[in-house]
Amino acid sequence: MIRRLKYALIAGIATLTAPAAMAEDCGPEEITKATLDLRKMLTLGTSDGQAQAAASRIDAQARACPETAWIRVIAAGAEINLFERHEAAEPQASDSMLAQRFGHVERAYAHLEYFRLNKPEDFRHGAVRLAYDEWADVAERVMQAMLRVAEKGHVHPLVSETPPQLACDYVVKRMATTASGYRYRASFPALNYLNAAADVCRQSQDRLDWSVLNQRAEQLVIRVKDGHISDPLRVRWALREAYRDSRQFLDGRPAPYSFWAQSDETALMELIAQHNVSLKFYDDSTEIPRADWFTPENTGSEDTVYSIGLAVSRMWTPLAAGVTDAQISDVAKARNTVLMAIREFGAEADAAGQTVAGRKTILEAVSAFQAGDIRTPETATLPAMPDWLVSLIEGTFQNRIDEAG
Repeated sequence: MIRRLKYALIAGIATLTAPAAMAEDCGPEEITKATLDLRKMLTLGTSDGQAQAAASRIDAQARACPETAWIRVIAAGAEINLFERHEAAEPQASDSMLAQRFGHVERAYAHLEYFRLNKPEDFRHGAVRLAYDEWADVAERVMQAMLRVAEKGHVHPLVSETPPQLACDYVVKRMATTASGYRYRASFPALNYLNAAADVCRQSQDRLDWSVLNQRAEQLVIRVKDGHISDPLRVRWALREAYRDSRQFLDGRPAPYSFWAQSDETALMELIAQHNVSLKFYDDSTEIPRADWFTPENTGSEDTVYSIGLAVSRMWTPLAAGVTDAQISDVAKARNTVLMAIREFGAEADAAGQTVAGRKTILEAVSAFQAGDIRTPETATLPAMPDWLVSLIEGTFQNRIDEAG
């Protein structure tokens, strides 16, 4: 049996600072030494003890040269190699062992993140060359390790339900490609990462960055098709998101195009029809300022309905939806806040001389929110307003409409 490796690298590299005895040379020679040590670790037949010794040397170099990006990404590769060795030696690890493995993932990502933020030029010194293949391989293995430990209950913030803000750059996109092809298709940590990457890459003007949208759309379709997303609200959200991302990726072109295959298009449209998912307010609606909702030219327009629906959606919090552990009285207060705000919308329509048309516009927006046709990403999967609350809004508004009509 492969003996258990010593965990000598537990100290947090995430906050590396150069020691007092800073190495005089953090240049080509040190990068070359670290590269050769990592290659030795990756070589078939290298023992666990030899790998540990090489990892210790790389760790020391990363501490001595914290601002040398190539050494940092090499250190990330060393951490992941140790992770993989532990995983192979003891697949059924205890909680404490899993926590130690998670430490390797944390440190590896800290190194990789430094590299991402300070990406150097390709490196060549003697027979050693470092370029895309080297850092991309490390990025792929870090994401795979991160997703595997997430399956065991140790979820890194990067693949959590609330990941940090990302940038649409080379490392983020490479890790998104890995997440999209992860062997466990029902992995929600993988989808969490794709969601975060798509959010930022969707804003890019470079079409090459939109590959993440294609990857996310494919994964959403697969999860609905295979039943891993089955709740009606989440199905609606997933298919509308897949439609949005695939339309942007196609950019007006008919499918198939590039990585969006005809089979992807067919599956998406069949699922949209099967689940009766509305695509209303999806392609061309524009949010307009609240002050302009009830001008003569805007009252009753689709853009105004869309804008009011978004306003309602932003007010509909998890507390108001009743999905928290809060007291019933607190839920009631949150719902009353929403009710009073919608009534205020009605008062603004009255003040603008648009009582009938304005209030009908508000009711249309509430209906679209209820149906899931207008939702912010944060409220896309929340339960809609309870029927009694909607009936109260509709009754109050209809009475006022009847009086004015």
